[in-house]
Amino acid sequence: MTSEELGSANIGYVLLLGDHVPERHVTEHVLLGGGLVVAAATLGEALGTPDLTPPRVVIYDAPESRDQRHEGLRRIASFVPLVGVPLVVLSSDQRPDAHAVAITFGAAAYRIKPVEPADLVTTTRRLCGWTGRGDATEKRRRLRRPLLLSVELQRKGQPERFAAQMLDASGEGCRVETADLFHVGEALRVLVRLQPDVAAVALSAEVRWVAHTQSESCSIGLRFTGTSALLAAKVLGLVGVSGQT
Repeated sequence: MTSEELGSANIGYVLLLGDHVPERHVTEHVLLGGGLVVAAATLGEALGTPDLTPPRVVIYDAPESRDQRHEGLRRIASFVPLVGVPLVVLSSDQRPDAHAVAITFGAAAYRIKPVEPADLVTTTRRLCGWTGRGDATEKRRRLRRPLLLSVELQRKGQPERFAAQMLDASGEGCRVETADLFHVGEALRVLVRLQPDVAAVALSAEVRWVAHTQSESCSIGLRFTGTSALLAAKVLGLVGVSGQT
């Protein structure tokens, strides 16, 4: 897609960035097959379009080089039309810190290639529905940011753990979705594991609100307590965030 076409793309589109054309075409085919509207371009084409219409989601099919990937993430984070837009990073880097570094750079999700088509479509669709994007002139880290992370919830003093998915977070707390029932005022531990083989980080939190979703799950607003706000800032790349959950 040319720069002119990118600039006039429909606001409901997904922007797919990648310089390796064959792989980008495969990913584009998967997304189109999932019923999504997609604009595909190289990183240079997209960032060379100053009047780019903000997409609903950015998918960055990152290069294998760690330095090139990080430079690309820096450029995406500083490009005004994309500030606050949920970002999915696709990478072949399976090193333990790769996921954590991508989160620090602003990614909402990190997926190891090859990515299962169903997972890619589900992740993208979920992020398309995220409504926390603020004014594009604001700095990303002052905003509540989307974060699709599998976590576990544990009531204080009890061993049982409950599966949940973190949806977004700010410097004060986070929003999670779970099939289990919790109540306002409960003290919980949020166990975050950025990589399968890495020990979980435990964040203390209090349930501030509970809302039932259209499915059988619940959406829960959590406020970090004690020093967990500082720990969450480091683990989730939230340093400097001052938003509300």
